[in-house]
Amino acid sequence: MGPLAIFVLDIACILLITGANLFAISLFCLNKQLRIASNYYVMSLCGANLLAGCLGLPAEMLIFFSNNFRDIACRTFQYFIHVIDGAEIYSLVLISHDRRWVLLNKVQHHSTSVRRAAVAIATTWLAFVLYGFRAPFMYNMETYIINHAVNITECGMSFYGDHWDVVNRWFIVLDFLILFLVPLTVIIALYASLVQRLRRESMEQHSRERVAKVIRIVSAVICVFFFCNIPSRVLDLYVFLGPGVFRGEPVAREICDLVKFANFGLNVIVYVLLNDGFRSSAIKQLTRMRNTCRMIKIQPFTHTGEDAD
Repeated sequence: MGPLAIFVLDIACILLITGANLFAISLFCLNKQLRIASNYYVMSLCGANLLAGCLGLPAEMLIFFSNNFRDIACRTFQYFIHVIDGAEIYSLVLISHDRRWVLLNKVQHHSTSVRRAAVAIATTWLAFVLYGFRAPFMYNMETYIINHAVNITECGMSFYGDHWDVVNRWFIVLDFLILFLVPLTVIIALYASLVQRLRRESMEQHSRERVAKVIRIVSAVICVFFFCNIPSRVLDLYVFLGPGVFRGEPVAREICDLVKFANFGLNVIVYVLLNDGFRSSAIKQLTRMRNTCRMIKIQPFTHTGEDAD
């Protein structure tokens, strides 16, 4: 895949991310019925997605395509991607925990506390704003020599030597655990315990359908997250724990990161399509926009005056 194709795909990914998430945020703001405590967690997810499209991916494009400010772009990208990754996946954890709590307590979404949601969201974001501070000090534009012949310059670890090499490897493992494996395990455990508990209780058909719908929505979003993130996580582990940087690694990383960034637009699209409230609001909004476009017609110019002789 050439640089032009990667550039076009990057631009398309930015448009997908910003368009999908701004549309979901507009639905939340325009529809009062959607402004419930549970959906604030969804807005936290959209906020992380927007940061990925507006800051994360443009910084990565600057690293890959530009020869200027690459060091600053590298450090900026690594900081924001750590914050964004953490805020996104743990917003999904908050959504899963909230849905589980609502179903087990048999309450409506609007009865949950907005203040509790705000505190949980603020705590999550603050934790990963602090967690990401180490990244700018660990990453830099580094030049690697492959087979004593090929030089590759990319955004990589800036600490070297026996001591720092061990530290870097542990931080890569730590990122894999905190930003990928642990939250996925927590989400699976939440819904496994939910299904197990609900099987022991007698439920009406309506309640069973409601539970199945919630599990289907979150499962679909988690599957999108997993399949979009696993290539970049495997590549990180392969490079930093295996043989190291290889000749085609910059292009492979760009492609893996592009797939990873696609998740920031796809997850909200999946959620809007599967959630009844967001889907009905989206249909109404799109219908309203279509009708508005039909009403705006360019009238043909007609000359009412008499032609001069």
